[in-house]
Amino acid sequence: MSGRDVIDALARAARGFRPPPAPAPPERVYQPAAERFAALRRAARPVRLDGLTEDWPGRAELTLPRLRERFGDRVVSGSPTKDGRLVCDPRKGLAFQTVRLGEYIDIGAIRGTVEQISIRSLRLRHHRGALHTVPFGEIQHLTNHSRDWVIMKLQFRVPYDTDLAKVKKIFKKIGAEMLADPAMGPNLIDPPKSQGVLEMDDSAMIIRAKFMAKPGEQFVIRRELFQRVQQEFEAAGIQFARRQVSVYVPPSAPGEAPDPQAVAAAAAAAQEQEEAAAKQRAAS
Repeated sequence: MSGRDVIDALARAARGFRPPPAPAPPERVYQPAAERFAALRRAARPVRLDGLTEDWPGRAELTLPRLRERFGDRVVSGSPTKDGRLVCDPRKGLAFQTVRLGEYIDIGAIRGTVEQISIRSLRLRHHRGALHTVPFGEIQHLTNHSRDWVIMKLQFRVPYDTDLAKVKKIFKKIGAEMLADPAMGPNLIDPPKSQGVLEMDDSAMIIRAKFMAKPGEQFVIRRELFQRVQQEFEAAGIQFARRQVSVYVPPSAPGEAPDPQAVAAAAAAAQEQEEAAAKQRAAS
């Protein structure tokens, strides 16, 4: 073939050339059933899987340990989106939507706000500034503190002669006022309310209150609630009970004063017991 023939062939090819069509966007599949997911894997074409939250029936088969067991350390083909979801090749793997950017999570000894989600790791910013990089394969459990809602329970110590009906009315009034507040109301899901007497100890009745709020807003609401409760209790003549520890140490002999060291040791033991009970109540 001469040079002229080659040029003519290239010209004919150029005139008949059509650019390849743009690739279609990945198909969006919402919470696929097991059969549907298996078909997607066999097709070996990229799709976008949405809605893979904790209530998805197939979640148990797609936990991070199971993914690591199946795919090992291989790089999974995909790209994260701004809301934390992944566009993945179902033949190679996927990650369900456990966390999103900006959420506050706890992974055992490490906690922080999610700043970046890559294919193989998370980056968490601790509230004191430290930046942690956590590989997915090292995550055994994950607690998300920023999903949907949060309940906060508070305890108040009042004397035994406190009118509990008056206390209940005070909390009802405070709850209605905070719900109508333009700054607090939008962040409250369930306003503060009294749950009555939780426990009675040696020196006080322990009243518990609770409220439900949007994640991240509970601390501002708690601060405001403490302030309003203090003001309303003072206006109603209700005082907070002070902690008191009563210890009886029998004398070593009739008519003799108790040993001061024995009294101090008994008081310290009673105080430790009271502090442990308070921590247990706060955790419940």
